[in-house]
Amino acid sequence: MSTQRRFPTASLLAAIVAMVGTACGSGGTSQATAAKPAAVATSGHSQQPNVASQRAAMQKLDFLVGTWSGPETVITGSGAPLMLTQTEVVESKLGGLVMLVEGTGHNAAGQVLFTALATIAYDDATSSYRFRAYNSGNYVDAELKVAAQGFTWGYGAGAMKVSNTMQLNANGEWTETTETTIGSSPPRKTVDMTLQRQR
Repeated sequence: MSTQRRFPTASLLAAIVAMVGTACGSGGTSQATAAKPAAVATSGHSQQPNVASQRAAMQKLDFLVGTWSGPETVITGSGAPLMLTQTEVVESKLGGLVMLVEGTGHNAAGQVLFTALATIAYDDATSSYRFRAYNSGNYVDAELKVAAQGFTWGYGAGAMKVSNTMQLNANGEWTETTETTIGSSPPRKTVDMTLQRQR
């Protein structure tokens, strides 16, 4: 496994649009280099994977499965808000061992501005959830921490740190925020979205 990862400053779900705005302003694309993530189970492990353990762990995320859509506010690098409609399509794959998440953000005119694809899986060798998101030929590989009806994940790139928090609210809506910290500056909320289950 390489000691470094190449990933878009815009990562999956809500964070994808936030990082584009933070690193590039209102347009353009940028790349940054992340530190090596935690070890990932591979075929080189001396023990066979515990499939039952993986499947049981992934069941904690079953509440995500479905199609979700709703308003999203993104604060761009210039500080101007960008209003989008975000859609997340979440599917359980490989008999419940892997979750596939496809995110799309479009503006009021229906123009698609952001797309991304991610997988979530449980690594029983390290007792951790692995989250890998793809966008524009790049990817981010991070640990995802699961809570009751929610999750958190984040990463660092030089002086920039990104923290993403998702939680189902009392109405059963998918709420998600992204905070970005650069150097010693206080955290800045860059994304805020509330999605309703469509099916």
